[in-house]
Amino acid sequence: MRMLAVLFLLTSIFLAGCGTDVKQSANGSTEENTIEENETTEATEEVKETEEPQEETAEVTQEAEGEEATEEPAVDSEQVSTESLEGVYNGQVDTHSIEVDHADHGPMIFQTLETEVDFDSIKEGSNVTLEYYVDENGLNVLKTITVVN
Repeated sequence: MRMLAVLFLLTSIFLAGCGTDVKQSANGSTEENTIEENETTEATEEVKETEEPQEETAEVTQEAEGEEATEEPAVDSEQVSTESLEGVYNGQVDTHSIEVDHADHGPMIFQTLETEVDFDSIKEGSNVTLEYYVDENGLNVLKTITVVN
């Protein structure tokens, strides 16, 4: 008899917990109300943005220009000295890096984000000549790669 009562209580608690779709937060609002409030707030903010006077936009632009001035300037690969290298293409390390085996330096990794080369067309084990530079983080950044026959 006792076992039946415990089973009934556990089943009731389980069903009560599974029967609600909407979660209530500590302040008593439901999740659905919170979503509707967020959507209303976003819509109100969009309307306020379009109704603001032109003067405030100029201030925002000036602030953005000030932020740009404080950022570190991008590395201009034209100003960086490039180096040439001959080696054996080992393949892609990942979607933005390749490995080239150099006779003196061994395997070297090169970042390929600045090139528009189809590395699938280069066969592994091919002799290649490449130009690269070393960026401020010490990474080898590939500029050009040519297959040598």
